Amino acid sequence: MAGAYVIGICGGSASGKTYLLHQISARFTEPSVCLLSQDHYYKKPEDQILDDLGYINFDVPAAINTDLFLENLQRILQGEGITKEEYLFNHPDLKPGELTFLPAPVIIIEGLFLFHEPKIASMLDYKVFLDANMQELYSRRLERDRVERSIPEDLVHYQWHKHVLPSYRRYILPYKNHADLIITPDTFESGLEVLLNIINMHLA
Repeated sequence: MAGAYVIGICGGSASGKTYLLHQISARFTEPSVCLLSQDHYYKKPEDQILDDLGYINFDVPAAINTDLFLENLQRILQGEGITKEEYLFNHPDLKPGELTFLPAPVIIIEGLFLFHEPKIASMLDYKVFLDANMQELYSRRLERDRVERSIPEDLVHYQWHKHVLPSYRRYILPYKNHADLIITPDTFESGLEVLLNIINMHLA
């Protein structure tokens, strides 16, 4: 909606972006806050880039349909509601649900490449970067991908070293110091409190 306050949450794979969104959504409901994730804008597998061994690289900006994400975000900012088919990652046998996003005074978006994409970054009023050491991120990703996405451990290891780390160093880490708020595992609770106060301030 016109005049909405836009917060962007960025960070490496398994840094806790989705968890942070869940913490926010547990405290605010529509129509106060709209939560939009880049996770639901991955291109179809047949449209993805393959690496030298024929594996899809989901950890590059080209893996995301940024044009559609940006178009949907602009529509929300203009006061329109949108619907979007959810993305189910490595579960092709499941039927995706339909997600609805409504205009709100505060719009919170999260994704790997928000700060890297100039058109999206320019729309952000406040930037949050989730930071953690690489070993911790790898452990989280390994657990998540094995349990939630049924990805074999050897493939998780391969993707981490061939896709995730190079992408993190090129497209994500350079924008860390552009953030207004940096949250680490040790400062998660205090960082969340800061973010909640900012949201409340703009809802008041």
